[in-house]
Amino acid sequence: MLRRGSWFDGRVSIADEKYVAFTTFRRSGDPVATPVWIAPLSGNRAGFTTGAASGKAKRLAHTSRVVLQPCSQRGVIVEGSDEVAAAARIVTGPGAESDEVRAAIKTKYGFAATAILAAGKVSRVVRRQPKDTTAIAVVVIDLIESVR
Repeated sequence: MLRRGSWFDGRVSIADEKYVAFTTFRRSGDPVATPVWIAPLSGNRAGFTTGAASGKAKRLAHTSRVVLQPCSQRGVIVEGSDEVAAAARIVTGPGAESDEVRAAIKTKYGFAATAILAAGKVSRVVRRQPKDTTAIAVVVIDLIESVR
């Protein structure tokens, strides 16, 4: 079950979960779920980072519709948990909103987030690839009861 908390007027605290299945939709309407870290942001939002060339980012280019649901590190949905319908948007480049997402992830996940971000930087330098991380901001628009 989702924990009840302060996010969205006490209705849903999806951002308090350690892992969330972030479901985006292909042009055909087929859902694609990916487990992500997520952290609360100001203004009833949550966010996470991903690669600019990731499937999540590509699918968000044509629809902002997403569904979030608590899951395990491997993406197994928590039994009895609620789905949360949301709108997501890509936040690119340096800026206040992008920095807020990165800072929230580092605050929530601590050393693990720092280590993963550092490993990504080293990997990009070794491969001579440009920086490609993109922040994604999520705004919950509705609560959908899951089928139990």
